[in-house]
Amino acid sequence: MEWLHSMYRAVSWQEDPAFIADPVARLKYHYKLYTSAREDRKLVELKQVVVLFNTIYGVKATKLPETEATMRERPLTMSQDMPRLNLQKTFGDTRELAFVLSLSLVQSVRAVWKKEMSREESAKAVITAFKLQDPLRPDMIELLTALEILSAVKANCDNMAAAGLFSLSLRMIHLFRYVVSNELKPFTEQAASRILARGCEHQSAVDELINSDALKLLLRMVSMHAKLIHPRLRNRLFQILDLIVRKHMQMSTVTYLHEKECMKRGVTSLSHFDQYETSEDVLAIWTAIISILKESSTVSDLLINDFLGAAGYTFLSKFLNYLDHTRQEAQTLRIVELIEGLTYVGYAPLTLPHRSFTYNESAAPPPSTDCSGPTCIRNIDALLVLQNFFFVSTTESIKERVLTVIAIPFRSNTLNIWLLYGVDDQFWLRFVEEMISMPCYLQEQFLDIIVDICVASHFVLYNELSALFKMLQTGNHGEIIQLILQMTVRLLTAEPLKWSSILRGIGLFGHIFDCLKQHQQFDDRTMLALFSAISAMLQHSPENAVIFRKSDAKEALLACINKESADLRTSALQILEMLILSDIEQQHGDFMGLLQLLSHKDFTMMAQRDVLQTVSNILRKSELLENEFRLRDGFSCLIALIPTLKKYLLPDSKQSAEAVSLLRAVLIALAAALSSRLSRDAFFESKGYLKLLSSIQDLKASAPTHSEEVLSAVLDAALGDQATDLQSLVAERVQNPYLGLILLVLIPTDPKEEDAKVFHRFTRAVGASVKSQHGLSAIGATTYALAKIEKFSPDKAPSPAMLDFFAAMASYNLSIQEWRQFLRLFTSEAQSVPLLKALHKMACSADVPSFIEFDRTNKRGFGYLQ
Repeated sequence: MEWLHSMYRAVSWQEDPAFIADPVARLKYHYKLYTSAREDRKLVELKQVVVLFNTIYGVKATKLPETEATMRERPLTMSQDMPRLNLQKTFGDTRELAFVLSLSLVQSVRAVWKKEMSREESAKAVITAFKLQDPLRPDMIELLTALEILSAVKANCDNMAAAGLFSLSLRMIHLFRYVVSNELKPFTEQAASRILARGCEHQSAVDELINSDALKLLLRMVSMHAKLIHPRLRNRLFQILDLIVRKHMQMSTVTYLHEKECMKRGVTSLSHFDQYETSEDVLAIWTAIISILKESSTVSDLLINDFLGAAGYTFLSKFLNYLDHTRQEAQTLRIVELIEGLTYVGYAPLTLPHRSFTYNESAAPPPSTDCSGPTCIRNIDALLVLQNFFFVSTTESIKERVLTVIAIPFRSNTLNIWLLYGVDDQFWLRFVEEMISMPCYLQEQFLDIIVDICVASHFVLYNELSALFKMLQTGNHGEIIQLILQMTVRLLTAEPLKWSSILRGIGLFGHIFDCLKQHQQFDDRTMLALFSAISAMLQHSPENAVIFRKSDAKEALLACINKESADLRTSALQILEMLILSDIEQQHGDFMGLLQLLSHKDFTMMAQRDVLQTVSNILRKSELLENEFRLRDGFSCLIALIPTLKKYLLPDSKQSAEAVSLLRAVLIALAAALSSRLSRDAFFESKGYLKLLSSIQDLKASAPTHSEEVLSAVLDAALGDQATDLQSLVAERVQNPYLGLILLVLIPTDPKEEDAKVFHRFTRAVGASVKSQHGLSAIGATTYALAKIEKFSPDKAPSPAMLDFFAAMASYNLSIQEWRQFLRLFTSEAQSVPLLKALHKMACSADVPSFIEFDRTNKRGFGYLQ
């Protein structure tokens, strides 16, 4: 045999792989000798086959100690840089060889592993057998190496299982735990675990583990404490178990695990989680158990029932609480994710409830609805574990994540709220009962979930909403009231008609009215949230407006109008505006009462301004109330406010800005009241125009330092409360020409620079709109401007601002008489230049009479002849 070893070493180390074919032929020859040899020679020939096989097909050299290598005189396998041969292409069918080698290893181990031995004695005997070298039989270490190579071929696994190799590998791994220290232990454990892992890719290996009652040993080892099994080995066993669970969780596997009480034993071992080295060990075992439950639930409910019978959820909850108590946040979040996955675990789907729930009768899914989808919950035990943990946890960041995880099933499938209510209709109500103890951001997160369920799932959480609305009492903190009211607004905004009716039936309005009556006890933020909720209630429902008017909450609303907070005043007035416009015929008194508030002695100017803005909005939206305003002499009420502003426009006054703002609001309200022709006629017949002009002139004269602000207020009203920046005025027009004429009257003949800026703004707006020019021309603005220009003395040029305005008006329409009247102004050199510039503008944009001829050849660019 020495010549064969010598020749093969030479061939194996050749650089040309073409020489490899000859050793394979020799291997086949020796295998043929084995098959035809006598019984007493078979083991000798098989030893040669194994040695040659490992030499040819091994990938890495077997790293044995030098003493053993010398003792065994075993040639190393091929070096790592040599190409790996394809076993099936070079040798052919290896199934018979795999069976023979597997059976040889099994018989060799069993020969030294006696039943009467203790575990320690058995482990010592087996590990010693791996060390021994017998010239008459294959070495066990060689057999294990060859079988590891053969296990990579799928076709071999059935024959290996028939020989009992996989159960033996698992039992050897378990037995070697009792070997304290040995240089062969790591190699044998790794080789056996790799053989087992490759075999478990196939059902035959799993069946062999079940039939030999070895599978329970795998479950027992993965749940052992770290002091009983090396962590690296347990990780490999976890991978094997995961492979079996994912690929081979058939009825036979489930039945075996049930009959051997594997689930019960695993849960029981986890009940003593404090005995494990680290929480990671326990978490890994829980991961494996939950994985088994998930996969087995598609086949049978046996293991799920075993888990429940072993109080699995109880121990899972205890472990979760332990992680939270010891501040292991990362592990806690991982176990929370695992528990959430259990909500979808169950052999049979949950059924839809047969009874109806308040306000949900029409939205109930039909009984034939399929509830077996992958996102449908199949049990609520996992949800209850998470809920209980949420209540007892002391880490707010974890509680936030737990609440998010609990909401996942209900956001992913609208059927889940129905399935939950069919089993436990108090689930969300328990959160409401604990809401007071939650921090604000968790309260907000919980209410977001409530809104999502109500809106997206179209499910009315009647009991939960009723309990929430009862919290709208003065005894509760302002933040929680704000959040509940914000939730109400979101519901009413989502489906106004539907939720308006539902919330009215639940009793929300009574609670809101009570809060409004006790407004003194709430801060501004809470009151703003309350007003937002009331606005949402009234916006799309006349019925709600009727209910509000019938209540005695309107007086409390009026009391809020004079609040210091501008936002509160604005919100209260918006509600009052909605109430007035919702039933105009019945709300004349409320509208006129709103005007009477302007003369209230305790009202601040800012409150008066906000009331006037509301009056303006109402007048623009309702012609009927505009007539009522005219008939009740509302004009006099507004004009009477102007003289009261004099004392606030004095040079040393600190309220001048508020006074100007109020003046602007008065004029804008007047402009809104004069939008119809009937109102304008009545205004002029009652000499309202003269009264208004006189009041503003008097105010302007008494406050010369605020002339620009007064004129700007008149301009804003003339433009109809629109933007006043120069860029936007290009697209604006004068909405109220009468106020525009008043502005023209107020502008001095020779305005100062500040007044001229306001007048230029006015001129720009006039020039940008034909409608503006038409309105002003119809009431004599052009004639009045020309009269102002004529007042200038012959030795003084007219105001450029007034000439620009006249030119803008002339571009629309100028009579022959007005043309001649304008041209008569050219009497002196002092007037000629500015007049010629205005005339040039008029010539470029207006229709020039035939008696005027322009000479455009003049060097100055223009000239004229008459």
